[in-house]
Amino acid sequence: MNPELLALGLPIGKYILAAALMVIFYWFLFREKATFNNCRVYLLSIALVAILISQFSIVVYTPPAEIVEIEAVQAMPIFSNNQSATSQAPVSTAVSKPMEKPAEPNKYLALLTVKNVALAVYIIVTSVLFVLLFVQLFRILALKRRGKLTVKDGFEMVESAEIPTPFSFYKTIFLSPNLTGTKLEMILKHEQWHIKHRHYLDVFIIEILVRLFWFNPVLWWVRREIRNVSEFHTDRSVLDDGLNLYNYQATILEEVIGTNFQLVNGFNNSFTKKRFIMMKNKSNNRNSKLGRTLILPFLLGVFSLLCFTSAKGKVSYEVKDAAKNEVSSISLNSQSPTDTSQAVKSETMNLKMVTDVAVSVDNSERIKGKYLFYKIIEGTQNVMVINKDDGKYSGNIVVPDRVQYKGKMYPVTSIGRYAFDNCKNITSVVLPNSLISIELMAFNNCVLLKSIIIPENVESIGLCSFQTCTSLTSVVIPKSLKRIENFAFNGCGITSINIPNSVKEIGEYAFAANSKLTHVVIPNGVEIIAKYAFNNCINLQDIVIPSSVISIGEGTFDICRSLKQITLESASPVNISDNFFDHVMSANVTLKVPKGSGSIYKVADGWKNSLEVNEF
Repeated sequence: MNPELLALGLPIGKYILAAALMVIFYWFLFREKATFNNCRVYLLSIALVAILISQFSIVVYTPPAEIVEIEAVQAMPIFSNNQSATSQAPVSTAVSKPMEKPAEPNKYLALLTVKNVALAVYIIVTSVLFVLLFVQLFRILALKRRGKLTVKDGFEMVESAEIPTPFSFYKTIFLSPNLTGTKLEMILKHEQWHIKHRHYLDVFIIEILVRLFWFNPVLWWVRREIRNVSEFHTDRSVLDDGLNLYNYQATILEEVIGTNFQLVNGFNNSFTKKRFIMMKNKSNNRNSKLGRTLILPFLLGVFSLLCFTSAKGKVSYEVKDAAKNEVSSISLNSQSPTDTSQAVKSETMNLKMVTDVAVSVDNSERIKGKYLFYKIIEGTQNVMVINKDDGKYSGNIVVPDRVQYKGKMYPVTSIGRYAFDNCKNITSVVLPNSLISIELMAFNNCVLLKSIIIPENVESIGLCSFQTCTSLTSVVIPKSLKRIENFAFNGCGITSINIPNSVKEIGEYAFAANSKLTHVVIPNGVEIIAKYAFNNCINLQDIVIPSSVISIGEGTFDICRSLKQITLESASPVNISDNFFDHVMSANVTLKVPKGSGSIYKVADGWKNSLEVNEF
């Protein structure tokens, strides 16, 4: 199952189940035993208590640590376009097909995540439901404005021919002018009791709750039951005032046809047959303490059932070096990781190769190793790391060089799309030298990840691959990389960048919103700095742009409000737009340009808007 879908669906499922269990308790132990007021409070509390229960997850059991032995060997077969090697032991005679460089993803498709789609659907449906509710409110207020307003027995009454059946809204009673005599007296008495019992509060609260939590079908049943309880409560109060039972029932039958607004207490709101039964049931004891006595133990039981869980145990990797016949140990704790990234890194760097052993998962394309999930890349004998099917990865991640599956060895050459997306408990990642590509949003929003070393064989980094890794302060970019993709390190915490001269292009928003970045030196070899590449780097003070750059996109330094100096190594100004410095504190920016080119920059489009030009 998609882990993002699971992360959304699990709390919703717990919410619905908790609400359903509370309804079952109400039906059998509360409904006909507690007072009407207690029933009202209990029903209204279902939505809020159930959602609180759904948000808790308490670990009560952690299984023993699992020890996994993985192998380290001396040589490493990497099946790529430009590398080959031999292993100490032959692993397969099949010829592997080189992995093709992935096509550039559409940056807009990156937004089409399960979470974003679900949020959009929720906002649309909720908005429509509230709009319809406000339409009803305005119609009721319009009826009050157009009708004849009088006061009787301290209650406001609005009479209008537009009112088909009587109802009360807040503290106002709405009636048809055709009602007279005993019938009018009974209806007035009924609606007055609705107002005295403040049933309008129940209506307002439940109508808002069902619109906020419309996805929970249990709440729609609760909404109907609250209406019923309100009518039962009012009927009992009316009859206790001495009105004739049969005359009162006859009046209800006469008004049973017709519909009312959802925001009101109507004379004909409830199921008539059930109301008549409740009217005759005078001996029903509604003061029983049984329901109130059991409610606390029941809620504790529901909380224990839905909130107590077991943790994923500690995974201990014992790495066996075949040459030295030594065993070292790397521990990965998936429940509560500690910051041991440096220890893990040093252990792994001493290994020539790490092998994982995988099995198939339900005859699907997914294969499962000891800790990670993989997929064989179509048309090759390489594998990519993919997202976990039962939740999120966490702790210290060591990606192996190869995977043994059904007796064959498959090099790990790619971190697949969304593989570690939103894994907020990952603290460190060690990538293998066999890696060739890191794909779309592979490490997006890994907020505890502090550093990453991208191996030298990596040829492509996908869109948003490390976006919003807010703790990521250090990145080592390999010399094999030609382009830093759009949004690749957007919103990180990078303090310094070491860009190799192999990089030809820095993509849109590639390093945007890195608030800790203060100094940048772009190496000679970079040709394109795309628009908004360093946008919103609010503490960036100076940047060096080499003579190899032929294009700088709009908004590159927008909102870089601390920018003081731009050093340009080219004597010929790169074309930029006239509004290039519009969102930069240009009065504070000094251009440093090669000797003899100052006069050129002072009249060049865009650059001339900088206040000061100095030569070096």
